[in-house]
Amino acid sequence: MNKIFEIALGIVTSIGGFLDVGAIATAAEAGSTYSFQLIWAFVLGTICVIFLVEMSGRLAAVSKHTLAAAVRERFGFNFYIIPLVAEIAVDFLVLAAEIGGVCIALQLVTGISFQWFALPVAFAIWLLLWKGTFGLIENGISLLGLITLAFVVATFKLHPSLIQLGSGLLPTVPQQDTAHYLYLAVGILGALISPYLFYFYSSGAVEDKWDEGYLGVNRAVAGLGMGFGSMGLAIK
Repeated sequence: MNKIFEIALGIVTSIGGFLDVGAIATAAEAGSTYSFQLIWAFVLGTICVIFLVEMSGRLAAVSKHTLAAAVRERFGFNFYIIPLVAEIAVDFLVLAAEIGGVCIALQLVTGISFQWFALPVAFAIWLLLWKGTFGLIENGISLLGLITLAFVVATFKLHPSLIQLGSGLLPTVPQQDTAHYLYLAVGILGALISPYLFYFYSSGAVEDKWDEGYLGVNRAVAGLGMGFGSMGLAIK
């Protein structure tokens, strides 16, 4: 029963992990510009992220090391500093985008200009990271990501064409504006295959003291959680 609960909680966390402003913006632009033509990019990215997340969790369960620690110990700090600096730079940009996304959401709710929310939101995030526990960040905040399921309900309410959905599974390149189409395809893959997902997932496995007995849980969370999360992102 405990492992079933962990699977359910892991799926919720995985769904929440997909809800970020960059992914929303990329998916929204792809849908508004090309309708369902880029569904194939979401499918490809989902398959990749499921395999990568599963491998990150399996590594953590067997070796008791996070992905970052394993890279550092296996290749040395001089090599690890390269992906570390790149990861910090990317995460800084993601954090800035997330703060901006929260500010814009608050503007839509209150009618107050988003600039006024920048410092309070940044301070609230700092306070959460400084004072919050790993469990709170991993499970509590991720529950907010269940808002993604609203997109699933909205999709069924809109009754999309099954023929268009099916045709979107096949990669096609339009005759016009090809560069923009490919740019969005790469953007979708980048939004799905985010490095922080693997670091965070492996850290959670180590924090929860996973061992070889959790390999089945790991596969279920990686497959179902990342699959559902990506589905919610794709139908935005």
